[in-house]
Parts: sequence; structure tokens; C-alpha cells
Amino acid sequence: MKCHKDNNYECTETNMIICYTNPADCGTSKLSGDFLDEIAVKPKQTTGISLKHLQLINDALKKAKHEHPKFPSDIVYMLSIVAEESGEAVRAANNVMHHNGKTEDVIKEIGHTIATCIRTLEGLEG
Repeated sequence: MKCHKDNNYECTETNMIICYTNPADCGTSKLSGDFLDEIAVKPKQTTGISLKHLQLINDALKKAKHEHPKFPSDIVYMLSIVAEESGEAVRAANNVMHHNGKTEDVIKEIGHTIATCIRTLEGLEG
């Protein structure tokens, strides 16, 4: 792990390059909680996750937490919300295939599904 002059911090454990928006935080362990609100994460090419996709997920997660600050603690209820969001993605895909729907709607619903999965993981982990 090393901190670069451009505020990028290379984390070998996660194979990510983290760009701190606050230069004073570069190289610190400020990765707890909602770290995506505080820093920009840049995946190294070997991660297979594009910055565009990370941004989609982060935006969907921020919006979900803002619109629904409380998330259920019941595991079945949590996963029913994941299933509901996934169903909305399937509906959007069906609309693309059969009703002149927009691919952007499918992408948006996939973001919602992933955000809900992350909220479920957060709820299960504590």
C-alpha cells in the first residue's frame, strides 16, 4: 500500500486504487462506513468493475438510503425487497424486448437491485 502525490492510494488487498477527495486523508484507514460518500474509488483494470458501474451502484445506494433511511432487519423481508427490485429489472427488460422500452431503465433497475443487495449485506453484517 502506498500513497501517491495525486491523492491516489493503492490498496493491494482489495486491488483498488482509492482517490481521496480530501488530500489529508490519503493513506489513512478512512474506509469505514459510507466511504463512497467521502472518496472516489477507482478500480484497477484487473478488478473487472468499471468506474461507471461503481458510480451507478453508489448513486443508487445513496438515493435508496436517502429515500428509505430505515431498512428492515428481518432477513426474509430484506430478501423480498431484493427480489422485488430484481423483478423490476426483469419487467424493464421485458419492456425492451416487447414494448419499445429503454435499455437505460434496465440499467437503472439493475443498480437498484445491487443497492438493495448491499443494504441487505450491511444489515446482515451488523
